[in-house]
Amino acid sequence: MKGISTHFIKAGGLVLVLLSLLYGIEGANERFYGVNVGGVFVLERFINPSFITLKNGIIDEWTYCKYARDNSNTTMMNALKDHWNNFITNDDLSTAARAGITHLRVAIPYWSVCTDEELQKEGEPYFTGQWPAIENLLKMAKKNGLKCILDLHAVPGSQNGFDNSGRSGDLNWGTGNTMERTLTYLERIAQRVQAMETDESLVNAVVGIELVNEAYTPKLTGGMATLKKYYQDGYKVVRKYLSAKNYYIVIEMGFDSTTWNNFMTAPDYENVILDLHIYQCFDAGLRNAPYNTHLEIACKNAPNDIVLKQSLPSFVGEWSAAYKVDSAYADAEPYPDSQQQIDFMKQYVLAQMRSYEFNPSFGWFYWTLKTEHAPMWDFLAGLSGGWIPTSYPQTGLSASCDNYPGAGNPKTLAYPQVSNVTFVPSTTVAPTTSTPATIPPQSATTAAPSSEKESDATVEISSQIDQASTPDQSAVITEKNPASNSGISLTVGFSLLFACFFL
Repeated sequence: MKGISTHFIKAGGLVLVLLSLLYGIEGANERFYGVNVGGVFVLERFINPSFITLKNGIIDEWTYCKYARDNSNTTMMNALKDHWNNFITNDDLSTAARAGITHLRVAIPYWSVCTDEELQKEGEPYFTGQWPAIENLLKMAKKNGLKCILDLHAVPGSQNGFDNSGRSGDLNWGTGNTMERTLTYLERIAQRVQAMETDESLVNAVVGIELVNEAYTPKLTGGMATLKKYYQDGYKVVRKYLSAKNYYIVIEMGFDSTTWNNFMTAPDYENVILDLHIYQCFDAGLRNAPYNTHLEIACKNAPNDIVLKQSLPSFVGEWSAAYKVDSAYADAEPYPDSQQQIDFMKQYVLAQMRSYEFNPSFGWFYWTLKTEHAPMWDFLAGLSGGWIPTSYPQTGLSASCDNYPGAGNPKTLAYPQVSNVTFVPSTTVAPTTSTPATIPPQSATTAAPSSEKESDATVEISSQIDQASTPDQSAVITEKNPASNSGISLTVGFSLLFACFFL
């Protein structure tokens, strides 16, 4: 690498040393090469257009369930329950594991731990009964050597007014009894995860809980202060059942990556990770940008302006191959139609994988594993289409940003896939990345993601790009990033080894 890359290498080593000394981090060799499981237990239009049809007023899971109940439509109810159990298959998880994926971030809603009576009392139409299907997914993940983070993707009142919260429209989380209810349901989730410790089919399947996904703090009652207070309260609730030695607690950035340094630090808070969400396709100024602009932002702006600015351990919990004018809209984006486009997308994906491993980031989760017809967002489609590598890590990773001086080199060490979160020896075999996955061909008729994800992707990389400008015009990144703080442990000896290597 050229230019100032060596300075970034040294900075990365110093960050690890400082984190280990200041926070007592153990096991910072934990790396997240992950993919999200979205659109299964919380419907989203761009993932599930066969459910969110935009007909009969159905625009989200709330209206889907309400229409089914109002019309006593058991077919709709049964279709949803079948979706929970069968949309993601063992073959899907096996394929992801063989491609080098080590972790899943599983999006679950609060109503997965509610009773019908509780929802009826609150006037909420959702169907209950997801938890057995969630456990079945976790069992399949464990069989394939995958570890899971349960992400509370939807909370009472809606934390962002987007369909990924269950209900589009008003944002009412933080008003009335919604916060109290959220903490109650969070406690139930923690209790159920604790119970997995005595179930051989589930023990070690879950390594962390994410307290809430993408709270839209600009419109949230009380703003960022409300979200931070919830994180502190939620931490206490979860830690009553799940120890810092064995579980991560993940906090998401709430549409602002600049406010998390020195928040929830050790020794009062342990094993906390900040989740950052980074997309380019939700910025109107970037949707028509040339390939070089997207790559420069992925190689330089994203790591330098977002990842390296965090003092807390972090991972990039959402990103994708989506980049262009159609990428934010469901059923509008065609399957990639040229080798030139596929070649660019492959470099774009590799550049993001590379950039999101800058310390203090511990890796990434692609959004999302599987969709109905959204190829830019579909990890499995990317494997079969050639723009996502079928073996990770691979040699092309470091070279993906060679043409962008100043991108730095996140690390040149081997990529360990050893978990530091384990309270009983696991009998599962870690996935091997040496053999490329065998992936069936995908139909070339797939369409694109929906505009609802545009709101979900509130971590937009925003650059006021003039289309007549040159690709090296600077871009300002507006992303959704979660941050994590002190908890991924790393022994002092291990950190000093890192430091010696980097320095």
